[in-house]
Amino acid sequence: MLLNVPGFFRTNLLIYGPRALKGTSNMNTLNLILTIVQVLCGLAVIAVVMLQSGKSAGLSGAIAGGADTFLSKNKAKSLDAKLAKMTKWVAILWIIITLVLSLI
Repeated sequence: MLLNVPGFFRTNLLIYGPRALKGTSNMNTLNLILTIVQVLCGLAVIAVVMLQSGKSAGLSGAIAGGADTFLSKNKAKSLDAKLAKMTKWVAILWIIITLVLSLI
């Protein structure tokens, strides 16, 4: 590897000055922070998806179809709607962080 070459860091210091190796620790810190945030976002997506109720009502939903009209009026204010929005935004954040981590 290039890092195992004798004098590699010394050559970098001579060519680029004393700030040659400063960026590596900052990038490692940024990488660590983004990885921790990514893991937390992944756990949040799992938790939010597990908290959502199932969408299939099965045979009982086909028999009691009149109750769906009353519940559908308040669907935007329900906990399931909030969890669905939260799932969407946390998943988008997780995808963005994953793409950023792949570019670093």
